[in-house]
Amino acid sequence: MAQSKVNGSHLRKRRDGASELALRAYLDTNVLVEHYWWKYFGKEKPRKSKAVLLVEKGFRGDYDCHISYVNIMELSSHLRDWFLLQKVVKGGFSYHNFKREKHRYTLSPEQKKLVGKIMSDYTNSPFVNYIEVDEVSHLFFVRIRSFVDNYIELMDAFHIVLAQAVECDYIVTKDRELRARFQRIISEKIVELPSSLKPISPTAFLKLLK
Repeated sequence: MAQSKVNGSHLRKRRDGASELALRAYLDTNVLVEHYWWKYFGKEKPRKSKAVLLVEKGFRGDYDCHISYVNIMELSSHLRDWFLLQKVVKGGFSYHNFKREKHRYTLSPEQKKLVGKIMSDYTNSPFVNYIEVDEVSHLFFVRIRSFVDNYIELMDAFHIVLAQAVECDYIVTKDRELRARFQRIISEKIVELPSSLKPISPTAFLKLLK
C-alpha cells in the first residue's frame, strides 16, 4: 500500500497493476452494481453491457482502475437490501413497505458469506486500486460541501473528491444527471478543482481504450 496525504487527509491506495501511462479512472458504484449482478446473478450470462465490459477490462489491468471504501459500503448495502426485499415480500408486505419492515429481517449465514465474498473480490483484485481513508481533515469535508451546495448528491460528492485526491483522469458513471451537473461545475468554474477530473459514461470511456 502506498500512502498519500491530500487536504490533510491520509489515504491508502494499492497500485500493483496497470502502467503509470494508463488512463486513470474511478468507477462509480452504479457501474460496479451492474457488473456484480451480471457476474454473480446472471444465470444465463447475458451479453455483457458496456459497464460490465469496463469493469472486466479494469480487472485485467487495461487501465488504471480505482474504487474506494465508499463504493464497497454502497455495494454491500445494495446487496443486503436486495436479499432483505425478497424476505419482506415473502412476509406479505408490498415494496412500498420495504423501508419500514426490512429491520425485522436478517440475512442468512449463506447470504452474509456471499456479500463478503463479492466485496473481497473487488477489494483484493491485483489490478484494482482500492482507496481507504485513514484520517479525514476539515478541508476534505469543505470540498465535499462545495459540491453538495452545487446540487451534487452527497455520496456522489464523496466519489468525486476521492477520485480527485488520487488524481484520476475520469470518473466513470452511468448517471447522466451527475455527469451533466459535474460538467457544468467544470465548465463554469463554479468550484475550485484540484485536478483535471472529468465525468464520462462507460461507453465513452471504452472508446478511449481502443
